[in-house]
Amino acid sequence: RAPVRFTDAVAALLAEGYDTFVELAPHPTLVDALEGLCADTSAASTWTLHRDLPDAVAVERASGFLYAHRRRGPWPHRAGQAPGPVPMVTLPIYPFQRERHWFTEDQ
Repeated sequence: RAPVRFTDAVAALLAEGYDTFVELAPHPTLVDALEGLCADTSAASTWTLHRDLPDAVAVERASGFLYAHRRRGPWPHRAGQAPGPVPMVTLPIYPFQRERHWFTEDQ
């Protein structure tokens, strides 16, 4: 097994011009480290889920954070651009549940 070189990875992304980091996890664990690594930059970092918040509230919070920091998010339904209602689904917490959660042509 190879070590995780988180600091090097973030430094490389910053050097390539990336300035937005979104932690996709059931609870934030890396955002504090990201904020420390990005302290001298204009990069923004946030999390999407939090064990103490309902999922919808946490995702709305992340959307608001990105909007307030002038970052574009890939959420066309927020701007009324989706072809119809976008359903909320509960994602599996166990990686081997083998449930699929993506749109098909008829959705």
